[in-house]
Amino acid sequence: MVEVLRCLVQTMDSKSTHTRTRGAKWRNDSELDNAIRVFKNESDVLSNSCTKLALINPADMPADGLKSLFDEIFNGAQRVYNCYRLLSELPLSSPFAESLHKSVRNELTEVQGLIHSVGTGQFEACKSAVGLVWDANKAIQKLPNTNKAAYKRSIMEAMMVVQDTNREFRQALSAMPTDGKPAATDDFVDDEFSDMEDEDYTPEDVPYVEACLSLMVCCFNIMRQIIEIATVVSEKIESANLETKNESVASSHLADGVIEQWVADLHILCHELKKSVVDLGVEMYAPLELEGLASQFNAVNAIIQQIISKIDTDFAMEHA
Repeated sequence: MVEVLRCLVQTMDSKSTHTRTRGAKWRNDSELDNAIRVFKNESDVLSNSCTKLALINPADMPADGLKSLFDEIFNGAQRVYNCYRLLSELPLSSPFAESLHKSVRNELTEVQGLIHSVGTGQFEACKSAVGLVWDANKAIQKLPNTNKAAYKRSIMEAMMVVQDTNREFRQALSAMPTDGKPAATDDFVDDEFSDMEDEDYTPEDVPYVEACLSLMVCCFNIMRQIIEIATVVSEKIESANLETKNESVASSHLADGVIEQWVADLHILCHELKKSVVDLGVEMYAPLELEGLASQFNAVNAIIQQIISKIDTDFAMEHA
């Protein structure tokens, strides 16, 4: 049984990440909504079956009873995997597909660990193993029900990384000594590690750091605008297509998958921007190395220009 579950996980990992963005509706996708609801329900059923192992002492169960419970858990895991396969056949956005794959893989792995613990007589580890299955199920219940929600969540996660990076260096800037004296040090720092202490910015560093912080704020605002623009454009085009009376520009874009690919490209650029901001942060630690800082600053700006160019398209401007 454990080997079969391991094979299911390996089968999931052997397949490339699902990227069928063409036809991945922004909203109004009843097929996806129904499939994800069934999937979440099966995950709940599996979690409840596993809970039974925490409410009883497996060592006191007769062999037939334990086998019956194992079969129940295994069948539940099979149903979860089958739901995952059905969902994977639907047009999904890349962030939706990645979240789905990660959550299912995690749940099947935790169920596998639970069965292994009981099967090898590690009954003390049983309750903690059940807790891990619960956590995996909670993650599945939090999965979005639409591609729109998946995109928004993924971009907002990127925004949080940019915001945290900005906050770190704003705090470093505000910690600069203002009276010409060095910042207070901890008398209890071991001399062995004294050369690893953070260095302060110099007054000459301040304009460069402030410019980088302003660029990060710009990145944050652009990501927020991407969510707003993608929402407005996608929903207007889908609404026009659903009316079936106006099958000119809107219909052709949806039929060709242009709008789905446009949103997917913006999502990719968003995460490239996040990574570039993090790389900029690496260059912002004192003492500054201006050549590397300038190079990374320009790299961030180049991605911003790509995003602006992607947004500034005929069909986007027409429906924004």
